[in-house]
Amino acid sequence: MFETVKNSVERAGKVSHRRKIGLAIEAHLVALLETSDFTSANIRIYGQLPEQLKKPHRPLRRAYAEYWDQLFIDARRAGEIRADMEVVPLRMFVIGALNWTIEWFRLENRDAVLELARRTETLIFEGVNKP
Repeated sequence: MFETVKNSVERAGKVSHRRKIGLAIEAHLVALLETSDFTSANIRIYGQLPEQLKKPHRPLRRAYAEYWDQLFIDARRAGEIRADMEVVPLRMFVIGALNWTIEWFRLENRDAVLELARRTETLIFEGVNKP
């Protein structure tokens, strides 16, 4: 998943930070919902694993979290996210929401996943306020 997200963002080139985050959301959801049964299982059971089984996964999980943190930090510096927004809780909220989709989202086709990614990006950046 990490490589998929990173590659998607890097391929975009010079785009807004919002777009980079949108692409990261899309890539995360595609990897989670369409591509990797291992990733889906890992997300579901990681917290229940004994310590010795969690330990080897921690560096990669930490690197993935730090990658997302940097996306949000860059967006905040560019004024695309509020200056008073704390990055770590934001990342935990976003990743948690994305990961929870494995419990409720019913995959019909790729377009449905892409639409979910677009709606998620809109929710994160624009909230639920009436336009």
